[in-house]
Amino acid sequence: MTGLTLYWLIAKDRSSRVRWLLRELNIEFSEQQMNAAAGEHRKGEFLDLSPFGKVPTIVTNDLTLSESGAIVLYLLDRYDTQYELAPGRESDLWPGFLQWFFWSLVTFEGAIFAYTNNRKGKEQANLERFLAPFDQMLASKDYLVGGSFTAADIICAYDLGILSGAYDLKAFSSLHAYLSRLLARPAAASFAEAIGWS
Repeated sequence: MTGLTLYWLIAKDRSSRVRWLLRELNIEFSEQQMNAAAGEHRKGEFLDLSPFGKVPTIVTNDLTLSESGAIVLYLLDRYDTQYELAPGRESDLWPGFLQWFFWSLVTFEGAIFAYTNNRKGKEQANLERFLAPFDQMLASKDYLVGGSFTAADIICAYDLGILSGAYDLKAFSSLHAYLSRLLARPAAASFAEAIGWS
Protein backbone atom coordinates (compact mmCIF):
# COMPACT_ATOMS: atom_id res chain seq x y z
CA MET A 1 0.00 0.00 0.00
CA THR A 2 1.29 3.43 -0.85
CA GLY A 3 0.04 6.91 -0.15
CA LEU A 4 -1.88 6.23 3.05
CA THR A 5 -3.38 9.37 4.57
CA LEU A 6 -4.91 9.44 8.04
CA TYR A 7 -7.62 12.05 8.60
CA TRP A 8 -8.18 13.23 12.17
CA LEU A 9 -9.54 16.06 14.32
CA ILE A 10 -7.72 16.32 17.65
CA ALA A 11 -4.64 14.60 19.00
CA LYS A 12 -6.54 12.34 21.39
CA ASP A 13 -9.45 11.31 19.19
CA ARG A 14 -9.85 7.71 18.03
CA SER A 15 -7.32 8.31 15.26
CA SER A 16 -4.79 7.77 18.06
CA ARG A 17 -5.44 4.03 17.86
CA VAL A 18 -4.79 3.96 14.14
CA ARG A 19 -1.69 6.18 14.36
CA TRP A 20 -0.28 3.97 17.12
CA LEU A 21 -0.84 0.79 15.10
CA LEU A 22 0.61 2.29 11.93
CA ARG A 23 3.77 3.13 13.87
CA GLU A 24 3.93 -0.34 15.44
CA LEU A 25 3.68 -1.80 11.92
CA ASN A 26 6.27 0.65 10.54
CA ILE A 27 3.88 1.80 7.81
CA GLU A 28 4.65 5.19 6.31
CA PHE A 29 1.69 7.54 6.25
CA SER A 30 0.76 11.18 6.00
CA GLU A 31 -1.76 13.00 8.14
CA GLN A 32 -4.52 15.46 7.40
CA GLN A 33 -5.95 17.27 10.39
CA MET A 34 -9.50 18.51 9.92
CA ASN A 35 -10.59 21.77 11.55
CA ALA A 36 -13.19 20.64 14.08
CA ALA A 37 -14.21 24.16 15.11
CA ALA A 38 -14.96 25.04 11.51
CA GLY A 39 -16.83 21.78 10.97
CA GLU A 40 -14.46 20.88 8.16
CA HIS A 41 -15.16 17.17 8.68
CA ARG A 42 -18.88 17.68 8.03
CA LYS A 43 -18.81 19.42 4.69
CA GLY A 44 -17.19 19.55 1.30
CA GLU A 45 -14.93 16.92 -0.16
CA PHE A 46 -14.42 15.07 3.12
CA LEU A 47 -18.03 13.88 3.02
CA ASP A 48 -17.18 12.08 -0.21
CA LEU A 49 -14.63 10.11 1.79
CA SER A 50 -16.62 9.71 5.00
CA PRO A 51 -20.36 10.30 4.39
CA PHE A 52 -21.08 10.58 8.12
CA GLY A 53 -18.22 13.02 8.65
CA LYS A 54 -16.39 10.65 10.99
CA VAL A 55 -12.72 10.38 11.84
CA PRO A 56 -10.49 8.54 11.75
CA THR A 57 -10.64 7.83 8.06
CA ILE A 58 -7.81 6.38 6.04
CA VAL A 59 -7.39 6.87 2.32
CA THR A 60 -5.00 4.91 0.11
CA ASN A 61 -4.63 4.52 -3.62
CA ASP A 62 -7.37 1.89 -3.66
CA LEU A 63 -9.29 2.20 -0.37
CA THR A 64 -11.23 4.60 1.82
CA LEU A 65 -12.16 3.30 5.27
CA SER A 66 -13.63 4.81 8.44
CA GLU A 67 -14.26 3.51 11.99
CA SER A 68 -11.15 2.98 14.10
CA GLY A 69 -11.90 -0.66 14.93
CA ALA A 70 -12.47 -1.55 11.29
CA ILE A 71 -9.29 0.26 10.26
CA VAL A 72 -7.24 -1.55 12.91
CA LEU A 73 -8.55 -4.97 11.89
CA TYR A 74 -7.99 -4.19 8.22
CA LEU A 75 -4.39 -3.09 8.80
CA LEU A 76 -3.68 -6.17 10.90
CA ASP A 77 -5.17 -8.48 8.29
CA ARG A 78 -3.16 -6.91 5.49
CA TYR A 79 0.15 -6.05 7.13
CA ASP A 80 0.66 -8.09 10.29
CA THR A 81 1.72 -11.12 8.27
CA GLN A 82 3.97 -12.47 11.03
CA TYR A 83 1.14 -12.22 13.61
CA GLU A 84 3.16 -9.96 15.88
CA LEU A 85 0.22 -7.76 16.91
CA ALA A 86 -2.65 -10.22 16.66
CA PRO A 87 -2.85 -14.01 16.72
CA GLY A 88 -3.58 -15.87 13.51
CA ARG A 89 -7.17 -16.89 12.94
CA GLU A 90 -6.28 -20.53 13.37
CA SER A 91 -4.65 -19.82 16.73
CA ASP A 92 -6.33 -20.80 19.98
CA LEU A 93 -5.72 -17.18 21.03
CA TRP A 94 -7.83 -15.67 18.24
CA PRO A 95 -11.22 -15.91 20.03
CA GLY A 96 -9.78 -14.28 23.15
CA PHE A 97 -8.23 -11.54 21.04
CA LEU A 98 -11.62 -10.80 19.46
CA GLN A 99 -13.31 -10.81 22.85
CA TRP A 100 -10.90 -8.27 24.37
CA PHE A 101 -10.83 -6.19 21.20
CA PHE A 102 -14.59 -5.74 21.10
CA TRP A 103 -15.02 -5.57 24.87
CA SER A 104 -12.67 -2.61 24.91
CA LEU A 105 -14.09 -1.06 21.75
CA VAL A 106 -17.77 -1.33 22.71
CA THR A 107 -18.54 -2.33 26.30
CA PHE A 108 -15.69 -0.68 28.19
CA GLU A 109 -15.55 2.40 26.00
CA GLY A 110 -19.31 2.86 26.31
CA ALA A 111 -19.03 2.83 30.10
CA ILE A 112 -16.09 5.24 30.01
CA PHE A 113 -17.78 7.81 27.81
CA ALA A 114 -21.02 7.57 29.79
CA TYR A 115 -18.98 8.34 32.90
CA THR A 116 -16.90 11.15 31.42
CA ASN A 117 -20.08 12.84 30.18
CA ASN A 118 -21.78 12.57 33.58
CA ARG A 119 -19.39 11.81 36.43
CA LYS A 120 -21.82 10.50 39.01
CA GLY A 121 -24.56 8.06 39.87
CA LYS A 122 -25.20 4.96 37.85
CA GLU A 123 -22.53 5.82 35.24
CA GLN A 124 -19.83 5.81 37.91
CA ALA A 125 -21.16 2.61 39.46
CA ASN A 126 -21.31 0.93 36.05
CA LEU A 127 -17.73 1.96 35.25
CA GLU A 128 -16.38 0.81 38.60
CA ARG A 129 -17.94 -2.62 38.23
CA PHE A 130 -15.50 -3.09 35.34
CA LEU A 131 -12.44 -1.46 36.90
CA ALA A 132 -12.12 -3.61 40.01
CA PRO A 133 -12.14 -7.05 38.32
CA PHE A 134 -10.06 -5.74 35.44
CA ASP A 135 -7.46 -4.49 37.90
CA GLN A 136 -7.47 -7.84 39.68
CA MET A 137 -7.00 -9.73 36.42
CA LEU A 138 -4.07 -7.55 35.39
CA ALA A 139 -2.33 -8.26 38.68
CA SER A 140 -1.28 -11.61 37.21
CA LYS A 141 -0.68 -10.72 33.54
CA ASP A 142 1.09 -8.00 31.60
CA TYR A 143 -1.11 -7.99 28.50
CA LEU A 144 -4.61 -9.03 27.51
CA VAL A 145 -3.89 -11.90 25.15
CA GLY A 146 -1.31 -14.66 25.31
CA GLY A 147 1.30 -12.89 27.39
CA SER A 148 2.40 -10.44 24.69
CA PHE A 149 1.41 -7.02 23.40
CA THR A 150 -1.34 -7.02 20.75
CA ALA A 151 -3.64 -4.55 19.05
CA ALA A 152 -6.26 -5.41 21.68
CA ASP A 153 -3.99 -3.61 24.13
CA ILE A 154 -3.94 -0.56 21.84
CA ILE A 155 -7.73 -0.43 21.83
CA CYS A 156 -7.88 -0.79 25.61
CA ALA A 157 -5.05 1.67 26.27
CA TYR A 158 -6.89 4.33 24.33
CA ASP A 159 -9.96 3.86 26.54
CA LEU A 160 -7.95 3.89 29.76
CA GLY A 161 -5.98 6.91 28.57
CA ILE A 162 -9.15 8.88 27.92
CA LEU A 163 -10.52 7.79 31.30
CA SER A 164 -7.33 8.90 33.06
CA GLY A 165 -8.23 12.53 32.42
CA ALA A 166 -11.44 12.19 34.41
CA TYR A 167 -10.73 9.43 36.92
CA ASP A 168 -7.73 8.75 39.15
CA LEU A 169 -6.56 5.31 38.06
CA LYS A 170 -3.89 5.18 40.77
CA ALA A 171 -6.48 3.57 43.03
CA PHE A 172 -6.21 0.56 40.71
CA SER A 173 -2.50 -0.16 40.81
CA SER A 174 -2.45 -2.97 38.25
CA LEU A 175 -4.49 -0.97 35.73
CA HIS A 176 -2.27 2.05 36.25
CA ALA A 177 0.87 -0.07 35.76
CA TYR A 178 -0.65 -1.68 32.66
CA LEU A 179 -1.43 1.68 31.08
CA SER A 180 2.02 3.01 31.99
CA ARG A 181 3.62 -0.03 30.36
CA LEU A 182 1.65 0.45 27.15
CA LEU A 183 2.13 4.21 26.90
CA ALA A 184 5.88 3.77 27.33
CA ARG A 185 6.02 2.16 23.88
CA PRO A 186 7.60 4.56 21.36
CA ALA A 187 4.67 4.16 18.95
CA ALA A 188 2.32 5.47 21.66
CA ALA A 189 4.27 8.65 22.32
CA SER A 190 1.91 11.09 20.59
CA PHE A 191 -1.14 9.71 22.40
CA ALA A 192 0.65 9.76 25.76
CA GLU A 193 1.59 13.37 25.15
CA ALA A 194 -1.96 14.29 24.06
CA ILE A 195 -3.50 12.99 27.30
CA GLY A 196 -0.74 14.46 29.46
CA TRP A 197 0.50 11.08 30.69
CA SER A 198 3.71 11.11 32.66
